[in-house]
Amino acid sequence: MDGIATVAANPVDDVNRILQMATDQNLDLAKKMVKVAVETAVAGEAGKGQAIDVSA
Repeated sequence: MDGIATVAANPVDDVNRILQMATDQNLDLAKKMVKVAVETAVAGEAGKGQAIDVSA
């Protein structure tokens, strides 16, 4: 019976590892998206990337 339980446990462990990796990647992406949202809301560096209306 121990041999059967070990064989059955391996696919479950594999699925758990895949789900853990996917969760970690989603969390990393979410952190990056929050960082971009905050930087966009704060407007980043002053004078950088802003349109300036210049008339002569």
